[in-house]
Amino acid sequence: MANKRITDLCISGDLRGDENFIIDQVTPTCISGLDTVRTDLTKIQSFVITDAPFLCTTGNVNIDGCLYVTENIESRNLNILNNINTAGDISTCSKLISGGIDVMTLINTGLSGLGTLQQVTDNGNTTTNMLSVDNTVAANEFNVPVDSNSLGYISGGLNLTDIFITQASGAGNIDAVLAAGNTTSRSLSVGNISAGQIVGNSFSNTATQSGSFIGGGINSTVSSDKSSIVGGVNNTIYLSAANSFIGGGNNNEIVLSAGVVGGGTHNKIHSSDSVIAGGTFNDTLSLRSTIGGGHSNCTQGTGSTIGGGVQNSTTNGSYSVIGGGYCNESFTYCTTIGGGSKNKIYSIGTHGTIGGGCSNKINSNAATIAGGTQNTALSTGSFIGGGQCNITSAAHANVAGGFRNTSSGTCSNVAGGVSNQASSNNSNVAGGCFNQAIGTGSNVGGGFINCAIGINSNVAGGSSNKACGNYSNVAGGSSNIASGLESNIAGGKNNTVIGNYSNVAGGSTNCASGTDSNVAGGYFNKATGTYSNIAGGISNTASGKKSNVAGGRSNTASSDYSNVAGGCGNTACGINSAILGGTTNTILSAHTDSFIIGSNITSSASATTFVNNLTAQGTVCGAELYDNGNRVCTTAEADTLQSVTDRGFITTCSIQVASLTATGKIIGGNNNTANGANAAVLGGEVNTACGNNSNVAGGIFNKACGNCSNVAGGFSNYSIGNCSNVAGGFINKACGNSSNVAGGYFNVASGTCSNVAGGYINVAIGTGSNVAGGRSNTACGNYSNVAGGCNNCASGDKSNVAGGLDNRACGNYSNVAGGIVNQACGNYSNVAGGISNTACGINSAILGGTTNTILSAHTDSFIIGSNITSSASATTFVNNLTAQGTVCGAELYDNGNRVCTTAEADTLQSVTDRGFITTCSIQVASLTATGKIIGGNNNTANGANAAVLGGCFNQAIGTGSNVAGGEVNTACGNNSNVAGGIFNKACGNYSNVAGGFSNYSIGNYSNVAGGDQNKARGSKSNVAGGKSNTANGIYSNVAGGKSNQAIGNWSSVAGGQSNQACGQFSNVAGGYSNRAVGNYSSVVGGLSGTASGRYSNVAGGLRNRACGNYSNVAGGIGNEACADYSNVAGGYNNCAIGARSNVVGGTYNCASGISSNIGGGSNNKANGGCSNVAGGYDNCSIGARSNVAGGSRNTACGINSAILGGTTNTILSAHGSSFIIGSNLTSSASATTFVNNLTAQGTIAAGNGFTGTVASPTSITVVNGIVTAVS
Repeated sequence: MANKRITDLCISGDLRGDENFIIDQVTPTCISGLDTVRTDLTKIQSFVITDAPFLCTTGNVNIDGCLYVTENIESRNLNILNNINTAGDISTCSKLISGGIDVMTLINTGLSGLGTLQQVTDNGNTTTNMLSVDNTVAANEFNVPVDSNSLGYISGGLNLTDIFITQASGAGNIDAVLAAGNTTSRSLSVGNISAGQIVGNSFSNTATQSGSFIGGGINSTVSSDKSSIVGGVNNTIYLSAANSFIGGGNNNEIVLSAGVVGGGTHNKIHSSDSVIAGGTFNDTLSLRSTIGGGHSNCTQGTGSTIGGGVQNSTTNGSYSVIGGGYCNESFTYCTTIGGGSKNKIYSIGTHGTIGGGCSNKINSNAATIAGGTQNTALSTGSFIGGGQCNITSAAHANVAGGFRNTSSGTCSNVAGGVSNQASSNNSNVAGGCFNQAIGTGSNVGGGFINCAIGINSNVAGGSSNKACGNYSNVAGGSSNIASGLESNIAGGKNNTVIGNYSNVAGGSTNCASGTDSNVAGGYFNKATGTYSNIAGGISNTASGKKSNVAGGRSNTASSDYSNVAGGCGNTACGINSAILGGTTNTILSAHTDSFIIGSNITSSASATTFVNNLTAQGTVCGAELYDNGNRVCTTAEADTLQSVTDRGFITTCSIQVASLTATGKIIGGNNNTANGANAAVLGGEVNTACGNNSNVAGGIFNKACGNCSNVAGGFSNYSIGNCSNVAGGFINKACGNSSNVAGGYFNVASGTCSNVAGGYINVAIGTGSNVAGGRSNTACGNYSNVAGGCNNCASGDKSNVAGGLDNRACGNYSNVAGGIVNQACGNYSNVAGGISNTACGINSAILGGTTNTILSAHTDSFIIGSNITSSASATTFVNNLTAQGTVCGAELYDNGNRVCTTAEADTLQSVTDRGFITTCSIQVASLTATGKIIGGNNNTANGANAAVLGGCFNQAIGTGSNVAGGEVNTACGNNSNVAGGIFNKACGNYSNVAGGFSNYSIGNYSNVAGGDQNKARGSKSNVAGGKSNTANGIYSNVAGGKSNQAIGNWSSVAGGQSNQACGQFSNVAGGYSNRAVGNYSSVVGGLSGTASGRYSNVAGGLRNRACGNYSNVAGGIGNEACADYSNVAGGYNNCAIGARSNVVGGTYNCASGISSNIGGGSNNKANGGCSNVAGGYDNCSIGARSNVAGGSRNTACGINSAILGGTTNTILSAHGSSFIIGSNLTSSASATTFVNNLTAQGTIAAGNGFTGTVASPTSITVVNGIVTAVS
C-alpha cells in the first residue's frame, strides 16, 4: 500500500502501516525517498508494526504505553543512539538484540523478555570464575573489588558466551539475564558464589541477612549473616549462627556460628565451628566438633568427631573420635573409638583407642583395645587386641586376644587363650587355658593350668606345670614343679625339681632335690645329693654328693661319689664306690673305692672289686685276686679279660661283658626304643626315637621320627618333620621340617618352620606360620599368624588374626584385630573389630561396627559405621553421610549421571570470563565446590584427596591420607592413616597408627596399634603395643613389652623388655635382654639369653647362648651350645662345643667331641668323638667312644675305653678297648681290664689243662680260653 501520513491518523488510535515509516523529530524530511511522516509519538498509546519496517531516530523516543513487536526487531533495522525509557514492559515473542542499552536502566524500568538464566544455562552451565554481588569478588582465599561503574549488556535468548562481550558487540551481562529470569533447572558449577542474600525458587523460604543463601526446599529460614541452606524442609539457621551452612534434609538447626549440616533429619548444632554431615537426631554441644551421620549421636567435647552409628557420645571427650557403631561413649579428651557397640572410654582414659567390638572399656591413659567383646583396659599404655572379657590393669600391659585373659603386671603380655593371667612386671602368657605368669619376667608359652611363679621363670606348655624358682623352666608335660633356683623340667608328669640349678628331663614322679642334681627320666626317682644324677629307671635314689644312678629299679647311691649303673635293689654306701648292676648288692659305708659286678654281693673291704664269677678274655691285672676270700694271683700275674670271656662270658647275674661297647646305646626309662642313628631316649616310658640324631628326653608314648627331631616330654607327642621339636603337652605333633610345638593339647605344626606355642587344637599349616595360643585356631597362609582367640583362621600369606572369635584373614597381608565373625578377604585388607564385617577390596579397611561389607571390586575403600555395603573404590563410607553429586575431575555427576563437560560450547565459563557480578539472587538445582571440609580445630589437609575428620593440630599431608582425630597427629605417607592418639605419625605409604602416644609407622604398609613411643620401620612391620618398641624388619612384629626390637625380616618379639629378634624369622617370647640372632632362632624367656645359630633355641635361664645351628639351651646359667645340633639342658657354665654334643646338667662341664655327652657333675670334659662322661667331677673322656661313668679326676684316652668310677684313674691313648674299675690306676696294655682288688665269689676260669691249686700264683696262662699253666 502507499505510505500514509501519520498526521492523517487519529492521534489516540493505533499507528499502522504496511510499508516503511521514517520518523525524524529533528529534520522532518524524507531521507529514503518516501513520503514524510511527522507526528508527536509521545501522545500515541500503542505503536504496532506488522511488516518489519525500517525505523530510525536521532533523538529520544518516549513511549508511555507498551511497544508490541510480533516479529524480530534486529539491530540492522533499528539504530538507537540514545536511551530508550519506558514505564511499561517491552515484550517480544522472539529475540530482541540491542546495543548500547544501559542494562541497569532496563531492569529498573521492568524490562522483560530478554532471555532468562534457564535459557542461558541450557546452552552452558559451567564456569571457573566467581559469581559475585555488591561489587565483591569472593574466592577461596582473597577478595577483590570490582568497578561499580561497569555496564553490562543484555540479550534475549542468547547463550552465556554471547552475553559478556564488549559494548560494540551488542550483548548484555549476567546481571540483566538474572533480572529477566533467575531460575534454572540446570546444575550450576562455579568456583565460588558470593551474594547479599541467595534464596532458591521454593516455597516459604526466608533469608534475611547479608550474604545469606537458600538454594531450595520449603519453610527454611536463614537469620544470620553469610549463611546458606541449599535445600530441604523446615531447616533453620538462627541469628547467632553466622557463617553456617545446611545442605538439605529436614528439621535441621544451627544455633551457633560456623556450623555445617550436610543433610539428614532433626540434626542440631549447638556449638560453634561444628559439622554434622547427615543422619538423624544428631547433636553437637561442643566447639569444633564433627558428626558424619548416623542416629542420635552427640558430641560434648571440644574438637570431637563422631563418624556415624547410633547413640554415640563424646561426653567431655575433647578432640575425641568415634568412627561409628552403637552406643559408644568417650568421657575424656584425645580418644578414638573406631566402631562396634557399647564401647566406653572413661574420664581418665585420655589418648585411648578402641578399634571396635562390643562393650569394651578403657579407664586409663593411652590404652588401646583393637576389638573383641567386654574387654577392659585399666592401665596406662596398655593394649587389648581382641577376644572377650580380657583385662589389662598395669602400665603397658597387653592382651592380644582370647577369652577372660588378664594382664596385670607392668609391661606384661597375654597373646591369647582362655583365662590366662600375666600378673607381674614383664611377664608373658602366649596362649592356652588357665595359665599364670606370676613372677617378674616370667613366661608361659601355652598349655593348661600352667604357672610361672619365680622371677624370669618359664613354662613352655603342657598342663598343671609350675615354675616356682627364680629363672626356673618347665618345657612341657603335666603336673611338674620346678621350685629350685634356675631349675629345669623338660617334660613328663608329676616331676619335681627342688634343688637349685637342678634338672629333670622327663619321666614321671621324679624329684631332683639336691643342688645341681639331675634326673633324666624314669619313674619315682630321687636325686637328693648335691651334683647327683639319675639317668632313668624306677624308684632309684642318688643321695650322696656327686652320686649317680644310671637306671634299674630301687637302686641307691647314698655316699659321696658313689655310682649304681643299673639292676635292682642295689645300694652303694661307700665313698667312690660303684655297682655295675645285678640285684641286691650292697657296698657298706665303711668300704670306700669298692665295686660290685654281680648279684647278692655285700662288700667286705675297701678298694676292692667284688664279682660273682669272672670270665675274662686276655689278662686280668690287679694287685690281688681272690676266690671265695682266698688270694689266687698277684698284680704281676697277667691274664686278659678277653681270654676269660673266651671261656665263659656270662656271670650268675647275666652280665655279658662283650656286649657292652662304646658304640652301643644306653636307653633309660621303661620300654623305650632308639632306632635311629645316634638317637637317644633318656627316660620316660614307651618312647621312641626313630629319626637319625633324634632324641626323646622323657614323658610317655612320645615319638621323635624326623631326623634331628626332639621331644622333651609330655604325653603322646610326635616330632615328625626333620629338625622338628615338641617341648611338652598332650598329643601334639610337629609335622613340618623345622616346626615346633611348645605345649598345649592336640596342637599341630605342619608347615615348614611353623610354630604353635600352646593352647588347644591349634594348627599352623603355612610355611613360617605361627599360632600363639587360644583354641581351634588355624594359620594356613605362609608366614601367617594367629595370636589367640577361638576358631580364628589366617589363610592369606602373611595374614594375621590377633584374637576374637570366628575371624578370618583370607587375603595376602590382610589383618583382623579382633571381634566376632569378621573377614579380611582382600589383599592388604583390614578389619579392626566389631561383628560380621567383611573387607573384600584390596587395601580396604573396616574400623568396626556390625554387618559391614566392602565388595571385592571396590579397592582402597573404608567403612566407619554399621550395616554399610561399599558402592565404589577409593571411597570412605559412613552411616547416613549423603553427598548430592561427586566431583570427578572436570565433570559433574548427580547420582551417577553425567551432567556436563567442559568441552560443551557456550558454557557458564565463557560467560563469567567477561562478567561475573550480579545483585540478584541465584537459584540452582545443585551446587558443587572444589574446596575441602576439614573438621576439628587447627587441622590441615594438604594432600590430594586427604582428610582430617576431627581433633586438633592434625595434618594429612600424603595423597589420600587421613587423620580421624586426636591431637598433633600427622599422616605423611600416601594413603596413610592415623586414627587417634597424640603426637603419632604415619609416614610410610599405606601405613597406619591406631592410637597411643608418639607412635611412628615409617615403613610402607606398616602399622602401630597403640602404646607409647613405638616405631614400625620395616615394610609391612607391626607393633601392637607396649613402650619404645621397634619393628625394623620386613614383616617384623612386636606384640608388646618395653624397648623390644624386631630387626630381622619376619622376626617377632612377643613381650618382655630390651629383647631383640635380629635373624630372619627369629622370635623372642619374653624375658629381659634376650637376643635371637640366627635365622629361625628363638628365645622363650629368661635373662640375657642369645640364640645366634640358625634354628637355635634358648628356653630360659640366665646368660645362656645357643650359637650352633639347630643348637638348644633349655635353662640354667651361663650355658653354651656352640656347635651344630648341640644341646645343654641346664646347670651352670656348661658348654656343648662338639657337633651333636649334649650336656644334661651340672657345672663347668664341656662336651667338645662330636656326638659327645655329659650327664652331670662338675668340671667334666668329653673331648673324643662319641665319648661320654656320666657324672662326677674333673673327669675327662678323650679317646673316641671312650667313657667315664663317674668318680673324680679320671681320664679315658684310649679308643673304646671306659672308667667305671673311682678317682685318679688313667687309660692311656695307646691302650684302646681297656677298662678300669677302681682308683689310682693307670693302664699298661690295650684290651685289658684293670682293678684294685678283685674278690670273686665262685670259680675263675675253670677249664681243661689245669687242676690243683697254687697258694701264691704269679701268673695264669690262658690259651684259647683254657687255663694251661699257673705258677
